[in-house]
Amino acid sequence: EFRRVLFRSIDARVTDIVQQIVPSADVSFERTAYTDFADLSRPEDFTDSDSDGICNNGEPFEDANGNGMWDSDRGSAGMGGARDAVLYTVTVTYDRQFPLHQFIGVPGTVTTVARTVLRNQPFAMQDRTITVENC
Repeated sequence: EFRRVLFRSIDARVTDIVQQIVPSADVSFERTAYTDFADLSRPEDFTDSDSDGICNNGEPFEDANGNGMWDSDRGSAGMGGARDAVLYTVTVTYDRQFPLHQFIGVPGTVTTVARTVLRNQPFAMQDRTITVENC
């Protein structure tokens, strides 16, 4: 519960700062948790028995995020647990301030994405359970 409150507080602060600059901005947040920094954007390991580069045909894989299927990104949605590295993504969308976009053929809205990685505090032991499944 502490992490949830902390992330809500961070979200509120980021939203406040962005909306001081662009009051009408839409600010959204996404979090993906990883066991370690080295796991960011890495696929789940699998045994490529038929050497086709695809996890298929019942090949075994390590289900690092526990969702029962092979993923090209081993992270799990959400805030994660103790000691997890959390990829924190903020997306800001707002209308262009001047109507110049109408003359140069670009969209009337701007979307900006920023990412950073945060490490959760070690309030408990990290769960490193990995099960073996089949594609």
